[in-house]
Order: sequence, then C-alpha cells, then structure tokens
Amino acid sequence: MIVKVPPEWYSIYPVRFSRPSVINDTPQAWTKLKQDYRKFLRELQEAVECFGADRVERDLHDIIKGRQGRTPDEEFDTLLVKEHDLRRAKGKVNKTEFAREFGRQRHLKIKVRSLVKRLDRALEAREQRIREKAEFDRMLRKPSVVGSETK
Repeated sequence: MIVKVPPEWYSIYPVRFSRPSVINDTPQAWTKLKQDYRKFLRELQEAVECFGADRVERDLHDIIKGRQGRTPDEEFDTLLVKEHDLRRAKGKVNKTEFAREFGRQRHLKIKVRSLVKRLDRALEAREQRIREKAEFDRMLRKPSVVGSETK
C-alpha cells in the first residue's frame, strides 16, 4: 500500500514570511501570512518531536534574545578549565585558592572572585555540552519506526 502525504504536511521550501505592507495590505496577503505561520508551527512541532522541547525552547530563546551581551573568551576559559582539571587530578582543589594562584602566575589584573565565577561558568558550560551530546547520542540510538521490523 502506498501512502501519500498531503503536501501541506511537509515543506520542500523554507517558509518565507511576506509581511503585508502599505502596498499589499490586502486580505489575501494576510491570509497567506497566516497560512505560512501555521506551516511554520507544524514544522516547529516536528522539531519538538525530533529534538525535544527543551532544545527547541533554548534555540527560540537564543533567537529572540539575539545572544545579548559579551561573548566569553573561549581560549581563556578552556585554559582555565584545563588548569583546574590538572590540579584537581593531583588532589582536592579549593576554587578560591586556585583562582588566586592562576591569576598570580599569569599576572592577571582580574579579581579572584571574578575568576572563580568565570571558572564556575566554564565548568557548567562543559557539563551542559556533555549532557547535550549524551542526549543527542541517545536520540540517535532510538529505534526508528521505519524499517525497524525489516531485515
């Protein structure tokens, strides 16, 4: 049996919102905008089913907020985390003492408390990346509905 999916359920072309303006402010233009929006919502629902609500919500939040603020210095943060991991492998590490030593060794004019907060953010970002990767790998291992019974 061949099942045909109605064309409004999938999109080959990305949704392009043509906003009504002063020139084309007609009921047809508004109807087209509403149809495009409904199509976008269906695709968003598919994304939630594929990637999960948390991931889609986070991505939408990033789009809405526009990644405001300063971006972190990735190289410095990775160096900070690597040094922390090296010291932690040798034994228990006090974050305040570690930050004080790290700043003193590199002649940084940064407050110790700022370095501790930066270290906390970098460690949390690393944990978040690990969780996201594990979730993504788990989603990839999930058995597919199509072709799971055939050999």
